[in-house]
This record gives sequence, structure tokens and C-alpha cells, in this order.
Amino acid sequence: MQVGVIVPQGWKYEYNGWDPAAAWARSMELARDAETLGFESEWVFDHFHTVPEVTDEITFESFTILTAMAGVTSRVRLGHMVVCNGFRNPALVAKLASTLDVASGGRFELGIGAGWKKDEWLAYGYGFPPTVDRLRALRDGLEVITRMLAPGRARDRGRFARVVD
Repeated sequence: MQVGVIVPQGWKYEYNGWDPAAAWARSMELARDAETLGFESEWVFDHFHTVPEVTDEITFESFTILTAMAGVTSRVRLGHMVVCNGFRNPALVAKLASTLDVASGGRFELGIGAGWKKDEWLAYGYGFPPTVDRLRALRDGLEVITRMLAPGRARDRGRFARVVD
């Protein structure tokens, strides 16, 4: 059996009242400790606000904290629980994912979904499309990401996401 662990990043109030630098140091310490203890993987959330109530507390951005975790670990798999397709252009996600995979020595796992947390969508100016449109955008985003991560050049003209070589 393989067992993973979620590394705190503030999403669930783990760092309420903490100094940001101390919280960051604690997350890195826990990432190192989890690897030492033999966990197979380490995961973070791709959320911008605390849950269930939105507060002004720390919530570290997911790609950034995973890249830092890659630098303090050497064996564990690293990934998101899961990336929201609507928060970033899919071509950017492919670039972030491929860079993180190189930085981690091939240990990055990309999980991606359509997104559901309405308050985050609205707070960051993304609107909140109906579920069917979020799923269609995810389909297009997966096409873009898959093509960009494959060998050769990518070209796609999806309705919701576009990549041109």
C-alpha cells in the first residue's frame, strides 16, 4: 500500500495567526519529515482562500509551494489535490507542470479538475460559469495540456482554450 500526506499551506486554517515566514518554514519542515517517515507522496490544495469561511489568513499558492517542496525532498511524489482548470490558462499549466517535473526530478503528478469553489472564482475575477461550461473548458484544457506535454509542437483551436505554435 502507498500512503501520501497533505502538507499544510493554510487552506484549512492551519496557519491562522502565524507569521508567514514561520508558516512557510513549518510546511518545508513537514515535507522533509514526511519523506523521512516513508510517505510515498505529498499533496497540496489548489485554493486561494481558507475554507469553510474565507479569512485573511495565509494560503500559499500551490505550484510555488510544490516547487519549494521539490527542493527539500528527493524521493516522494508531489502533486495537487487538484489543479482548477479555470484558475490558469492551460498552456501556462503545462509550462508550470513541466518545469515542476524537471525541478523535482520527474516526481510531479498533475491532477486537474473543472473547479467548484464559487467564492474563489468570483474573488479572482474569473466569473463562475455553469458546470457544463466548466467541464467543456476542462476538456479543452486537457487537450491543450496533453498536446503541450507530448513530443513535437502543439496546435489546437478549442472553444475555451487555444494553443498556436
